[in-house]
Amino acid sequence: MVSVIIIFSDPSALGYFFIGGIVLLEKGQNIFDNLFVTPFQLQEYLLSKTASLALLSLVTSTVIHLFTFGLAHLSLLFILGVLLTSAFFTLIGLGIAIRCRTLNEFFLISPLYTLIFTLPLFGYLHLYETPLYYLLPTKASLLLMEAPFQPPVTGQAIVFLMILIAWIVPAYFWAYRSFRNYVIE
Repeated sequence: MVSVIIIFSDPSALGYFFIGGIVLLEKGQNIFDNLFVTPFQLQEYLLSKTASLALLSLVTSTVIHLFTFGLAHLSLLFILGVLLTSAFFTLIGLGIAIRCRTLNEFFLISPLYTLIFTLPLFGYLHLYETPLYYLLPTKASLLLMEAPFQPPVTGQAIVFLMILIAWIVPAYFWAYRSFRNYVIE
């Protein structure tokens, strides 16, 4: 249980807080002024940031997992859970960071946006259970990252993956719209 929470915190925090720092650094150095006069498209920027942080999260989470449990406890569901969790939190972090002027502002308002996504941790720790947690992407993330130890039924695994994807799609469009409104236009 502890290892799942630690590994869950890696892609979520790495994607969320790193992208905030990266975007605010790029914003502060006026990189966006020059970046988007090139043929480089906004969707390419978003996908490249999301993919690079998701891969970084996958590497760090896998290393932690392998050194703790070995190769026998590594599964495809674990890998997909890490990648999709990182993608979701990276996009949310990007959408928030682009609206902020400083890193302090980002850190100040971040909990307001992400507090709801931490609620399934209460259920995972058996502190407070509700079926409503299944509507949030973090519940699916936790269950996918737990798959090497308690594999879900195939149908459940597909539902968990679909829940994460269902949250990633609007997160992408929200980040895209935020970027377009606060930087490009």
